[in-house]
Amino acid sequence: MADRPEPRKMRVLGSRRVTPSMLRMTLGGADIVDFPAGQQGSYVKLMLPSEDGAPKPVVRTYTIRQQRESELDIDFALHGNGRTGIATKWALEAGIGEEIVLGGPGPAKPLPSGFDHYSIAGDMTALPAISVNLEALPQHATGCGDRSAKRRRSSGS
Repeated sequence: MADRPEPRKMRVLGSRRVTPSMLRMTLGGADIVDFPAGQQGSYVKLMLPSEDGAPKPVVRTYTIRQQRESELDIDFALHGNGRTGIATKWALEAGIGEEIVLGGPGPAKPLPSGFDHYSIAGDMTALPAISVNLEALPQHATGCGDRSAKRRRSSGS
């Protein structure tokens, strides 16, 4: 098993709604100094305090949506049904400067290269990884959302 990097303490630098159903948290702080560059699409483990006060943290996995020199953006799906999981609840309640322990990064899962047409599917929680993968595709790539591909499928060709 590969050596895992030591968890890092990050601070909330900001948060904003990307859509009514997606909250983007920006994390950074002193421990980001040795965070490897180019990790968009990789995953991190958020180590959240247990709701029942247990000493062991609750761990949830999230995709790095964007990375800048001193910041990471993590997106949280907001399901709008009044129920939230522990990570989403933390994200909604966290204020600027609040700390969180972050493990990783783990490897990204890029789409295979060398194809002209891609079909990608996922629920709201997959949108950050899907977005990173779409941005990395070559300009000529098409997908199922492409109108010409839809016409070809419906005409039987």
